[in-house]
Amino acid sequence: MKILKPLRTLDDFRAHYDNGGHPWNLFSYPRDRVLTPGEVASAAGDLFAGAMVVLRFEVLRDGLPPRESAEALRMLDASMRRRHRKHEPRRVRPRRWAAGPAGRMAIVTGIATPHPHPLTVAGDVRVASMDPECVMPSLIPLRQCARLYFVHEEGGEATSGCLMAVFGGRVNLPPRLHRFAGMLLDTVTGGLRSKPTRYLMGQFAVPV
Repeated sequence: MKILKPLRTLDDFRAHYDNGGHPWNLFSYPRDRVLTPGEVASAAGDLFAGAMVVLRFEVLRDGLPPRESAEALRMLDASMRRRHRKHEPRRVRPRRWAAGPAGRMAIVTGIATPHPHPLTVAGDVRVASMDPECVMPSLIPLRQCARLYFVHEEGGEATSGCLMAVFGGRVNLPPRLHRFAGMLLDTVTGGLRSKPTRYLMGQFAVPV
């Protein structure tokens, strides 16, 4: 998970995104108030404006005042608007986060508290095998390969919130409001020893 610096004003947002894109984006121009896929991808440190790039754009845009947020969206060119419509994340509340199909991007605002009993979380995830002779992914319990949190409303009970899994190392999440962005996923049913569990695979966090 990446902790992103919030962009509080439209000027900050423009300075971050209206950057001219990569050197090969010949039709992207800095400071022209038009955001192309190349510029949005470049700001994210990516080559192409796919689902994660749109997710990052949206979790940062949500930090702007409503009028400036709408103006930031109008800056997208036609190509970037199509990608935005395809990958736009859902905004969900911590208490009602699990509805809808798995595989959707989502943004949930709340306080992240470490799961008090991670060993009780059932379900496996597919992890690529480290054995070059084995092409089948391994099934690993979610609780063993990710740090687990509950994202809950301020003042609310932690266990009533969204189950979030953070992969790939330790992340310092202070007990304050953040916008968490990621993908809603289900664990794999691993026979009798596990059952599907819905969770948010956390990708970005922005302090509110």
